[in-house]
This record gives sequence, structure tokens and C-alpha cells, in this order.
Amino acid sequence: MGKESQVEIPEGSGNFYRYEYDDGKTVYKGPVGDAPGINEQEFFDLYMQPDMSRLAGYLKAGTDVFIVYGTGKPGNKQRREIMRLIGDMAEERNRELTSIDPYEEYDTIIGRPMAKDGNVEWEHGALTNAYRYGQVVIIDDYVTMDPHIQDIIRGIVKGEEFYVNGESMRRHPGFQLVCTTKANRLFPEDLGAFPEVFNMRELE
Repeated sequence: MGKESQVEIPEGSGNFYRYEYDDGKTVYKGPVGDAPGINEQEFFDLYMQPDMSRLAGYLKAGTDVFIVYGTGKPGNKQRREIMRLIGDMAEERNRELTSIDPYEEYDTIIGRPMAKDGNVEWEHGALTNAYRYGQVVIIDDYVTMDPHIQDIIRGIVKGEEFYVNGESMRRHPGFQLVCTTKANRLFPEDLGAFPEVFNMRELE
């Protein structure tokens, strides 16, 4: 006996439902008599791929995006394809790709004062430099970042002033921010911040 829960899926894929069974299997079925049950991998192959072309369009246009990918084996496949796509689109735009570890500290991501030749000078971090010089930034598993840095990123994608060490930074037109997270780690406030949110699998 399985329990039924509705699945949120890309437009055009029909009204599918997820059935979870006691043996741990997951089967997707359409309306009664409309479609046979398909497993999770088949569901991804059939109905998740079309959204990749739309995602590619926004990446190519330089739009800041938040990408939610699935969990388990289908999620791992999505993540690999998404990362490849981000790299391909950055190369096509002739932009340097910078990957930021979400567990890095504020000093490494934003900046810090450094002693140099007897003086104290400000050293910009990876995100700040990317913002100034037009790099494409990918932050995988974004929601594990320091909440203060998340606030800064939400401000950036909303078009707010980005101050570092008391100075307003100028956004390079080539700068692009791509953040990803697993479906079961999404924070609701992020949905309203990014210009485009791609839910590549249902929120869990």
C-alpha cells in the first residue's frame, strides 16, 4: 500500500503523481488510464530534460539564476548536467568561471584587510573580484553558506548597492551569479530574490 503525493513538474509533462511504497520504491503515474507507472530515473529522462534548454537560454543571456535540483541518483545526474551547462555557457560568453565553496569564510568570499609593506590594505575576496571583473560565479549548495553572506548575495541579485569596506562596488556587465541547492534544502526567501528560479525537481 503506497501513499500518494502530487508532484510539481515542468509545464507540458502532464499531471503526474508520485507513489511511495513500503519497499522504498518510487513510481510516477499519470491520471488513471492515461499513463503507465514510470520509475524516478525514467521520469527525469522524460520530463526534466526540456527545462535544460530554457535554463541554457538564461545562462547565455547572463541572468542571475537559482537552480534547485533533485535528490538521489536523478538529482546527481541533474547536477552533473547543470554544471556542464554552466561551464559551456560561460565559455560561449567568453567569461571566466569561478566556483566558490559555500563553506569558505567571509574574508575569502568578500574580502579582508591585509598587512603589506608596513601598511594595511584591503584585499577583495572571490565574489567581490568576480563582481568587479565580470566573471561567472557558481555557488553549489548555496544554502549552507554563512547567513550574512546569503544576505549579501540576495542584495546583489536584487540590484541593491554592494558595499565592501565602505566602498560601493560597480557591477561589471559580464558578471553572473548562479546558485544551486538540493530540493530538500531550499530556503523560501531565496525564491523571491533571484530573477529566475529553476525548480528542476519538486520541492521536498
